[in-house]
Amino acid sequence: MPKAHELLEKVQPNNDYNDTYVVEKANSDVIHDSSDMSTNKREVDQNAEEPEDERVFLASLIANLKLDVYENKKIHKQLKQANTCLTQELDKSKRALRDCKIKLSRTLANSTKFEKALKDEMSEDLKYVQTLEKEVDDLKKGN
Repeated sequence: MPKAHELLEKVQPNNDYNDTYVVEKANSDVIHDSSDMSTNKREVDQNAEEPEDERVFLASLIANLKLDVYENKKIHKQLKQANTCLTQELDKSKRALRDCKIKLSRTLANSTKFEKALKDEMSEDLKYVQTLEKEVDDLKKGN
């Protein structure tokens, strides 16, 4: 079976013959009648225009897709950078919150210790005042 490119016909004008064209087909030359060739030439021209229009259209689509891909890559890169910045900011905020919790728990622990110490001191002061009142009462009775 012959290969596809061997079956393709290329129509070219031949200056050696008037109103005739040489058609190349699988390494053999065939001479066609000019009336057939004019019809064939119009069909070939029309068929050549359609693929050319299709090629232009497809090339335009490819160019637009490449542009879209490029734009999407730029947007993706910007979003990735923004996401990285926001992630770093979130991590920084989490560390700050963790530090605040640690300081607050230390403050609460210190506050609890201070409250206990204050209560103990007040209790001692109350005992001292009671001792003084008893001494005053004893002095009043002894007089």
